[in-house]
Amino acid sequence: MHWLQGFILTAALSWVAAKYLGPFRLMDVPQGRRQLRTPIPLTGGLALFVATLVGLGLGWLTVPFTWPQYFGILGLGVLGYFDDCFNLPAHWKALVGLTLALVVAYPASALLAASAATLPLLGIQLPHSQLLYFGLLALMYWSIPPAFNRIDGGNGLAIGYGIIILLVLAWHGTPHPYLLGTLLALLTFNWPRARHLLGTCGSMSLGLILALLAVNAFGSQNPNALLWLFAYPILDGSMRVAIRLSRGQSPGLGSRSPLHLQWQDRLPALERVVVPFLWLNAGACAMGAVASGWLRIFPWLGLASFGAQALVFWTLARLEHQRVREPHKPAQKFRPSRRPSSQPQEAS
Repeated sequence: MHWLQGFILTAALSWVAAKYLGPFRLMDVPQGRRQLRTPIPLTGGLALFVATLVGLGLGWLTVPFTWPQYFGILGLGVLGYFDDCFNLPAHWKALVGLTLALVVAYPASALLAASAATLPLLGIQLPHSQLLYFGLLALMYWSIPPAFNRIDGGNGLAIGYGIIILLVLAWHGTPHPYLLGTLLALLTFNWPRARHLLGTCGSMSLGLILALLAVNAFGSQNPNALLWLFAYPILDGSMRVAIRLSRGQSPGLGSRSPLHLQWQDRLPALERVVVPFLWLNAGACAMGAVASGWLRIFPWLGLASFGAQALVFWTLARLEHQRVREPHKPAQKFRPSRRPSSQPQEAS
């Protein structure tokens, strides 16, 4: 019943945080690329943070994390809180995130080096090297949290995707019911219409928590499962970078390139079905971590769907950029021709 305790506590914290803390600089307002209808509180991350601490303190939430990993989660939460309040520069967040990823990756790489001789990844037997494991894990812990942050604005998209990952972990035999109840409560405030966003604080912390849980479940047995679990943010981030580079722009700057925003901008009439459609695709891909037999067809269908969407939207963005870059040819002014008169002129 721990899921029910997490649901009730998080729902109460969410209501209090949105009502009393949101007006204090924690509001996502319509401006620039944030095409919101009304201001939305960015306090879902605070509710998630407090609920997680309470669950750990009362024993409702048990996770196999080390102290450096707890430090990384706390650090990302603090970084995200200041970003929600003051909109920090992107390179600052990237640098702090990389530092925290290095801190978090070291104990996990030591465990992998001690538990397995070699690890298979994409059909390649990785050499037994803690330094290699450390680099791959640092890259994962650095990239997954901001990927969750980029999809947070999609009416519960990031929260629902987190629920999908927790369900796959439960299928694998490592359930986390309290955390599942926490995300279900947050989802009721964000779908079908967002009323309580996670913000950078909650989305980046949630991304790191799920990445750590996934590595603990699959890292030493089946690293390929991690690619299936996080196929959605990997493909979404790759498409975003490709679109930015095709436009000659920095991939680190904010834009409306993510997949869910491409759908909303190009087909606004389908806004209500975009999030469930992306959940369906993400769930199909995530099944690749645990599915066997004939169920293995669903991950490949999900991957093909994501790939087709990314290719179409990248092509459209490329064509639009080329059309904008074409030099504008000014219209030529009409000039009457000067032909010699055929009539003879009178002699003066």
